[in-house]
Amino acid sequence: MVAVQAILPIFALIALGLLIGRRGWLSTEGSSGLASLTFKLFMPAVLFNGIARAELGEGMSPMLLVAYFAPVLLVFVLVNLVAHRLRGRPTALGLTAAIRTTCWSAFRWSAHCWAAKAWFSCSPFSYSTA
Repeated sequence: MVAVQAILPIFALIALGLLIGRRGWLSTEGSSGLASLTFKLFMPAVLFNGIARAELGEGMSPMLLVAYFAPVLLVFVLVNLVAHRLRGRPTALGLTAAIRTTCWSAFRWSAHCWAAKAWFSCSPFSYSTA
């Protein structure tokens, strides 16, 4: 039920946007201005508000951060070394691979955590205090 309550407003906004677009209630200029305002003002404000209110104490354990970022750093270094050796000059391939690894790791951790229904106990290094 919680998932439905979280997703329902998103689909309602999508349906509202579809209705406004199909009816022609918003011009192309108005649409581009609204999109610009949304991505430059409203989305950063929503993200800042969410991060400012989040309880980060349990989710920011040092071992969780090491388990998350160590593979990213390893991929960054290895890809940079190989790419520099093969091309003979510095490239951005290490950064690209690291960003991809970060995104994929976030996806895997999120999928694992949602499946386990235990967001803050996803670390392989987590322990029970009971």
